[in-house]
Order: sequence, then structure tokens, then C-alpha cells
Amino acid sequence: RAPVDLVAVIDRSSSMKDKLDLVRQTLVFMIKQLKAGDHLGLVVYDQTVDVVFPMLDMDTEGKARASGELKIITVGGQTNTSGGLLKALDMIRRRDPEKASAVATVLLFTDGLANLGLTKTAQIKQAVRGVLSQIDAVCSVFTFGYGDEPDPEYLREISEQANGMYYHIQNTDAIPLAFSDCLGGLLSVVGQNLVINIEVEKGVRLVDIKTTYKKQINQNTATITIPDIYSEEEKDILCTVHLDKIENPKEKVSFLNVTLRYTNVILHTNENIFELCEIGRPTEVIKKDINLKIDKQKNRIVCADAMHQALTAGENSDYKKATDILKNAEHIIRRSPTAQDYYCETLVQQLREGQKQVSDKQQFMSIGQYSLSSHTYSHYQQRGTHTSNTYPTSSKARMTTDFQQKY
Repeated sequence: RAPVDLVAVIDRSSSMKDKLDLVRQTLVFMIKQLKAGDHLGLVVYDQTVDVVFPMLDMDTEGKARASGELKIITVGGQTNTSGGLLKALDMIRRRDPEKASAVATVLLFTDGLANLGLTKTAQIKQAVRGVLSQIDAVCSVFTFGYGDEPDPEYLREISEQANGMYYHIQNTDAIPLAFSDCLGGLLSVVGQNLVINIEVEKGVRLVDIKTTYKKQINQNTATITIPDIYSEEEKDILCTVHLDKIENPKEKVSFLNVTLRYTNVILHTNENIFELCEIGRPTEVIKKDINLKIDKQKNRIVCADAMHQALTAGENSDYKKATDILKNAEHIIRRSPTAQDYYCETLVQQLREGQKQVSDKQQFMSIGQYSLSSHTYSHYQQRGTHTSNTYPTSSKARMTTDFQQKY
């Protein structure tokens, strides 16, 4: 695997008192999974921000120091989340270029909204964006929110800003499950800076590209950028194209030229893959079986869009609208050709559960907003979490099993 550089950021405010021991235990597990060549730093914050230890090489000496320093973390007072997060990102920015690993990540552990420093989500996102622009590498931020933190969107938007994932942890037992899922993914990154270029042939027009990844669409070309990909992950990009009428039938004509460029972080090489997409242009349209893989991905988008819209409706206290949106998406998927597929059955199950979770204010505030936030981004990114394991990988499963057996 590729070496990793990690900085853990721990909220040590008074409300974290009952959670710190398990967070420590979780970080001890992480230290054991790292190896020489990996680097780990630790930042803690309350009303002040402290670097417990800098980026240490996880050789025998570094692991011993890190494990020892974890024991002396104590509970403090208020919550300066922005200070802790920005300090961690700055540690990544200031890495020695000669020793820096390809995979760089900040892990933020907190149970509440910031009440010191930058307190508005937009302010923190802007500050994070500013530091990320100065980091000459792919850097992600994963956020872990404990209990009933007031605003899950606060943490989700921070993680989205930096190519991470948001993990909601309802109870302390879920801490190791969430963390081992995250760590299993980070230790299986195989590609970074994926750039997909799509070029259409004459007589073809790109109508739409369904993805939440950064994209640029022009008349004849499109570019999609994906920051990284884990081993065994798949990313499906649905494209809608318009084909002009042609005078003479042809058995096959090319209509899309697709190029993928990315950095192989295992081999430290730049890779290029080219595919030519062809389609038959007969005199009469021949009815063919529906492409089931495409139908499944259409259902994924239907589900994710509905969850996103329902979340917005719930935040506006329109719980009937939120329920109706999820119910309609369930109906669409259940009538689709892939309705009996296990993946699509899982989508339907999540939509049904979502309808209960947005049925009233109490349900939405206690679980619905957290569940929909997690599921929405998971489906858009095709990347699972411990509560939305629709996209499993063997590395994540192995890491979770390992943690459960040892602790």
C-alpha cells in the first residue's frame, strides 16, 4: 500500500469527557496499523489549540512516543474547532517534501458546534479551502460527529470541502466501527488525481453528466475530476448524449472518446487509459434488453437526489414533503427493471427507513438528519461508511474485523 500522513484532531472540550477514553483506544489501534514510512500527528483543542506531538514517523520509536503522549490528554473547556482543524491542515502543508506521503488526511473528532474562533460553516469552509490551495498534494478531511451534535451539515460540508466523509456516531460503541471503516479506506488508496476527459464525435452532443464530482462540460468535451479512489471501488458516471440523424445505416460508429489519467500511488507512475465507445446505427431501431448496470446507477441517482431533497425539506420543517419525496423515489425504483437486484433492494430499504426518520420533528432531529446526511453523500460518491455500507471493500471489512477481534 501507499504510505500515509495522518493528523488526528481531538475535541477535548468538557462535553467529550465520557468519550475520550474510547477515542484514545481507537487511536492506539490506528498506531498499531501504521508502519515505518507512515506519519502521524496529534492536535487537541478546547478554547486553546495544542500540538500533542508533530508528524512522527511510525517506526518503533515513533509509535512508542505517540502511544505515551495519548495517555496525557485531559478534558478542557470550550470548542475552538476551526483552530484545531486549521492547525492540523497547516501541519500537512508544512511537511518536509522529501518525506511527505502521497496520501494526506486530517481526522476531526468532535461532539458539538464551535463556540470559539470561526463559528460559521461558510467561514470554516473558506478557511479550509484557503489552506488546501497551498498544499501541493491531495489532502482530505474526515469528520466524526458524536451523539446529537446540533448540525450534521456543519461537519458534512467540511468533509465535502476536502474530499472526505462524514461519520455520525450515535453511541460510543460505534466509534471503533466508524474509525476502522475510515482507516481501512485510507490504507487502500490506489489512485489520485483522476481526470476523465470525454470527447464527442461529429454529430453527437453531450446533454448531461450525472455526477457530483467536479465537472466541466463544453459543447464537444467534458472533464470530470475525482481526487482519489480506493482499491475495489467503482465510480459510475452516467452520460446522456444526443445523436444526430444519419442518412445511411452503419453497423458501428464511434460516438465518445474517453481518456482516464491518474497517478498510481503504489507504483508512483502516471497512467493513461483510452476507450472508444461505439454504437450501432441501423435503419430501424431494434429493441434490445435494457442495460441493467445503467439502470442500477439511475436508481442510485434517484435515491441520492431524493435523500438530498428530503433533507432540505426536513430542515425547513416540511416533514410531509420530505416523506413524499422519499416515497416517490421508492416507487420509481420498485418499478424499475433492476428492482429485484440486491443493491436496489437496499436502496428501497433505506428509503423506507428514511420515511420513518422524517415523519415528524422528533424523528428528524434525533436520527433523520444524521442518517440522510450520511446516506446522501455515500451514494453520490459511491463510498460507504459504517452506517451506509452499500459500497463495501475488503480492506474496510478486514480493518473492522481486526478491531472487533482485538478490542
